[in-house]
Amino acid sequence: MSATQSEAEIAILLSLISEKPDLDVLINSATLKAVQRSASRHGMAPLVAYAIRAHLPELERAWCDRVLAQSCSSYHRSLCDLESVAATLGRRGIQILPLKGPLLASRYYDPPFLRMPSGDLDFGVRECEVEVACSALSEVGYSPDSPLETARAFSHHVVMHHPARVSLELHFRLTHGLRGLPLDPFFDQAAPSRLPNGTEVLTLEGANEILHLALHAACGRFRPFFHLYELRRICKVSRPEILRQAGAIAAESHFAGAFALLEAAFQSCWGEALLPRDVSMPRTWLGWRINQRLYQRCSRWSELDGAHNMRSRLTGRWLDLQATDSPIDAVKQIAMLTEYAWHQLGRRGWRDVPLGNKPHASKRSA
Repeated sequence: MSATQSEAEIAILLSLISEKPDLDVLINSATLKAVQRSASRHGMAPLVAYAIRAHLPELERAWCDRVLAQSCSSYHRSLCDLESVAATLGRRGIQILPLKGPLLASRYYDPPFLRMPSGDLDFGVRECEVEVACSALSEVGYSPDSPLETARAFSHHVVMHHPARVSLELHFRLTHGLRGLPLDPFFDQAAPSRLPNGTEVLTLEGANEILHLALHAACGRFRPFFHLYELRRICKVSRPEILRQAGAIAAESHFAGAFALLEAAFQSCWGEALLPRDVSMPRTWLGWRINQRLYQRCSRWSELDGAHNMRSRLTGRWLDLQATDSPIDAVKQIAMLTEYAWHQLGRRGWRDVPLGNKPHASKRSA
């Protein structure tokens, strides 16, 4: 799919979920079908279904009803699984830090199931408790998709699967593999929150929440578009000083390049800035390459989904390198990628070495 076609689709979706929706695209069944396909592909299906349902003839509401029912079921299932995980780890004295997921949905969406359904649950634990947490989860039926030592060496989380529940991503860093920020300091700044079953957890708030959502969107090369939309949605209700603080943390943590790329994305999609105009971010070593064209190339790369070969995967890594802050950061990233590639080569052979952003299969959203 070309960048132009994808941008046109996104523009239509954004017009449908705006305060004054443009309903002209729904005048015939062919365009309605196209809207439904693009909404699903970009992670916007629940939002679009909720926005257009009342404007459709009764006989054409089946897609909306199906999407909303599935999203509602997914939300409650995720919340139930989160309660179970929090209770399981709570019995070991481990407090968790849910990332995104149903808690974020309940804070920023009404009804909460309008947030894009996710096929897994992300949460963090303190570094010293990772091993105990994995052991406790294994006792209730979860199994890791790789040894903890491998996850710690090459990733920012360990993925755990269950035969009857959603998968878990147990974070010990925020995002970005070994380049990611350790989670422990974020626990000290998190706010307490209670799940419906009474279990206490912690949540990111303010600048830390903005930082996490921003890095998550950039790390995933803006797939799906929903993540960029959600970041803007939350930025819109955040005070300017919160955004300034998020930018300052990003600059201090060598993620100024990622924020520059997000700035280009905001300009490309909405013609507006991510951060207040008075925020001055450090200039990165390839800053002249971080522009709307680079954002569009990242988006176009992500549209390929699973149809990647070795060449396109290397292209993806080059896209990532252009958003690094300094040559040293780029060299470190190349070294980590090389080490991981050699590790995978020893297990599978070159053909199966994944050079995407994560050392496991990409998520699938409903």
